[in-house]
Amino acid sequence: MVEKSSQNSRKSFLSLVNTTDRLGTGLYLKTLLGKNVIDSAAVRLGKVEDFVIDETQWKANLLVIKLESTVAEELDMKKMLRATKIHVPISIISAVGDVVTLLYKKGELKEVIQDRV
Repeated sequence: MVEKSSQNSRKSFLSLVNTTDRLGTGLYLKTLLGKNVIDSAAVRLGKVEDFVIDETQWKANLLVIKLESTVAEELDMKKMLRATKIHVPISIISAVGDVVTLLYKKGELKEVIQDRV
């Protein structure tokens, strides 16, 4: 019996490790990776590339978006040899489904970008 109990606790631990962190309402962050990101006008901006975790609270606070090259050009952020990635606050996500929808339109993104990678 002890062996079975330790197997169950190991499975629980592994499932915890494999699911990374949660976003506010119980959504697993790993389910967002690779999803398309659109603005409030349904214009495709890019894909979810990663997250930035606040080490003091152990919560995801920034979304890393790999911008489409045309969007990066329109925002004057195009990089020569690498993809353009931006950090935006998780708080500007308005909906998550087949795509991640942001509260802002493409032209308004510069106001909320925390960092460019």
